[in-house]
Amino acid sequence: MSSLATSINNFISNLKNNINIKDVCLTEKKYIDNKYLTIGSRKSTYSTYRKFVKNSCLIDETKIETLKILKLSKDEATAYSNDKIDKVNFKLEHLKVITDVEGYIETGISLIKKPSYIDRILGFCCVTGRRPAEIGCSSDFSFVDINHLEFTGQLKTKSPELKSYVIPCLMNTSDFLRYWRDFREQHTKNVIDKKEHSLNDFYSTELTKKFHSSYAKDMSMRVKKYFKQFLGDDVTTYNLRHTYATIATMKFNNMSKNLYHDDKFRAKILGHNERDLVSVDTYKQFLKI
Repeated sequence: MSSLATSINNFISNLKNNINIKDVCLTEKKYIDNKYLTIGSRKSTYSTYRKFVKNSCLIDETKIETLKILKLSKDEATAYSNDKIDKVNFKLEHLKVITDVEGYIETGISLIKKPSYIDRILGFCCVTGRRPAEIGCSSDFSFVDINHLEFTGQLKTKSPELKSYVIPCLMNTSDFLRYWRDFREQHTKNVIDKKEHSLNDFYSTELTKKFHSSYAKDMSMRVKKYFKQFLGDDVTTYNLRHTYATIATMKFNNMSKNLYHDDKFRAKILGHNERDLVSVDTYKQFLKI
């Protein structure tokens, strides 16, 4: 169990054993505010606390009082929202270029065929847009047609279910699934037991952190080695998801039975809520000439 989960469980125990709920919550809030100095880190921490509280066995009155206290102030929430909007606007004003779409895709396909665990993860990320931790730990794919796969195992989702939905694939899906089955058979060390673990928001976040603590540095160096010729010297692992969203929208949106607005199509294939346009806008970082 992580240190944060331990702290939250101790806090919930204190709530159960103390009649002065407000004092317990204010003390915990002071601890959080002193430990997590940025608004973003506090927001994330409060969100985790609130999920635990909502799912706990505390009585409803205690839950309600706790949730009133453990949250950002109105000014902090406004500042956080404005900062997020500013970051999105900056990205939209500084769109990057994918210099060679086909070369980019072929590079991803070539990585899937390599023996290296990390290389193969980057290749699968390139052609499916999934997160590295999803490829390494939770993803599964099944055939829909030559261009589409059914994907399950999304991390960073508020649903406790293993969400399943159809995504476009940037390579022939029959070939993809052959390499995917081989990858899953050979590399099982990080694959979660889906019968044992529910991918709730807290668990999936912790799983992602654990995976990246082991592989992020290596992935970052290799991404620059393989993809800087297409995306620039400052390319990051996260940019593979941006790039997939750009290419897949360009290639497949007009093939849909119902033509979507590009933003909604991008949200659909990335597993985002179609109404969450701020999150979707973060994936507009690249623009093909």
